[in-house]
Amino acid sequence: MNSAMNPSTLEPPLEAPSADYDRWFHAKVQAALDGVADGTNRLLTDEEVAAHRAALRGRLESMLSATPAGLCRDEGWDELGSAGGEL
Repeated sequence: MNSAMNPSTLEPPLEAPSADYDRWFHAKVQAALDGVADGTNRLLTDEEVAAHRAALRGRLESMLSATPAGLCRDEGWDELGSAGGEL
C-alpha cells in the first residue's frame, strides 16, 4: 500500500481519482471495524456520549452568552441557533 492510501492518514489524497478514494475510504472503514473487533478502538457508552454532548452544549451556550444580543439570531430560534432541536 503506498503512503497516499495509508488508512492511518487523516485526509484522503487530494485530487484522487474515484477508485483511489473508494480504496482509501474502504481501508479507513475496515481499519475502524478491525479496531473494534480486536479492542484497539473502544466504543463509547451512552453515559460517555451524554457527558460529551452536555459539555459541548455548555461550551456553545457560554459562547452565545458572550455574543452581543441579537447578533446571529433570527426570530423564532433558540439560544443554540436551532428551531428547538436537540444537539
